[in-house]
Formats: sequence, C-alpha cells, structure tokens
Amino acid sequence: MEHGVFSYFLLEGLMGDADYDSNSLIFLTDINRYVTSKLTEWGLTNRKEQKPTLQLDVTGDIFLVYVPKEASQDLPATFTITSGAGPITVPSEDISNVFKEIIYMSNEELDENREIFTNMYNLIDSEQGYNKKIEKSKQILECYLNSRFSASNILYYFMPVFILITAYKDIKKWISDKPAFKEIFIREFVNSGSFNYAGITSKIICNLIPSFTDDELLEIINGIETNDQIIYSFSARKNVYMIINASRMILSPDEFDELKKLYEA
Repeated sequence: MEHGVFSYFLLEGLMGDADYDSNSLIFLTDINRYVTSKLTEWGLTNRKEQKPTLQLDVTGDIFLVYVPKEASQDLPATFTITSGAGPITVPSEDISNVFKEIIYMSNEELDENREIFTNMYNLIDSEQGYNKKIEKSKQILECYLNSRFSASNILYYFMPVFILITAYKDIKKWISDKPAFKEIFIREFVNSGSFNYAGITSKIICNLIPSFTDDELLEIINGIETNDQIIYSFSARKNVYMIINASRMILSPDEFDELKKLYEA
C-alpha cells in the first residue's frame, strides 16, 4: 500500500469501487460510505481504531467524478423491466421497445429499473464495430428526442449513456446538424438546479463543444455567467474552464477576463 490508508481507499473509491448504483456517477455520499466502511473494516482487522468523519456545510449531495464502465463481454439477450403490470422481458437489442416501456414510468419506477440504463450503456460499449456503436447511439438519441416522458428528471438516468455517446467523434458531427438535440442539453445545463446536475450536464456540453454554433455557445456562456448552481459547482469547474476557453474567439477580451476571474474566485 503506497498511500496512507485513508488515501488508498479514497482513490479506490474514486476509481469506481464506490459506484454503488452502477451508473458511472460517483457522489460525495458514495465516497463517504465507501471510505468509512473500508476504514472501519481495516481498523478491526489491524486492531487500529479508525473514525473517519465528514464535515460539510452544503445543501444536497456533490457529484465528484464520472467513471466509465468496462465493456461488458456477456450482454444478456434479454433483461427484465419491473412495471405496475408486472415484470416484462425485453430483448436487449430492442431499443425502441425499451423506450415504449419507460415513457410512462415515474421517477420511483425508474429508480427500480436502473438496469435499463446500465444495459443501454453496455449495449453500445460492448459493441465491437465502431459503425455499429454509432448506429445504436443515434437510435437511442432519436428515441429520446421523440419520446414524451412522465418522469421529471428522466435525463438524469440517461446521463452515463449520453456522456458515453457524445464522446464519439461521429456523433459530434451528426449532432452539429441537429439543433433539437443540442437545445435539450443546453437547456438542461444552463438551467441546472443543483451543483450535482451542473457537474454532470457540463460533461456533455464539454463533449459537444465542436458541435455548437457561436449563438449556442453564447447561450451556454450566459448560463455560466448567471446560474449560481454552475458558478459554485466544484464538479463543473474543470468542464466550465474548457467551455470558456473554447468560446474565447466570440467573447471580447474584457468578457473573457471577467469569466476567468469569476471561476478563479
């Protein structure tokens, strides 16, 4: 163990072991739970008392890091969706029917069916051919755009999938000519209602920087300037720096300097 005990378990958690929901998103509560559990176990084994404490004066949880999953080599042919009508078996490859099942789900039902989104992630990530990855990515994005969901925070559940999808070069190019897609992600980012949401959505915006027009970048910059949930989001800061730098050519020198100062404060 090259690091101290606390640092060792902290790094282990941030590398993915603290991803209790298997959604690639690690929050402060996940890390606190993981490190506390591991330190307590280590202390009992080595007869050295460990009492980790978390002191923080914030409202809500804090998004820390996105950890991509390893490609699943054994994607099941089918998986089960839990619904009010009872369990439903859906072919893993049948993306359109999966969307039909989740359109009317509440947030609580989506919580019970997180496997849906893990399955979508693995469906793309485990695909061996790059062109097939792109085809399935486009299918998921189109199904999302053409669906009217009942759940208020549906995009949250899709975040790991969309972070994966928007990292592909050909998806960036494809989305360049799809203003409706870009508007969804821009709206969710600039209207972020929590530090966590700002951190997660900023990753997608950062992935799509090459796809945005100057006007779209200015809309994003306006959110960066005015939304406190973005300004004070620790997890969004790195991505926001990249967005600001990418917008340098469309900002006046004074505007650029003011933005840099705002995020260096």
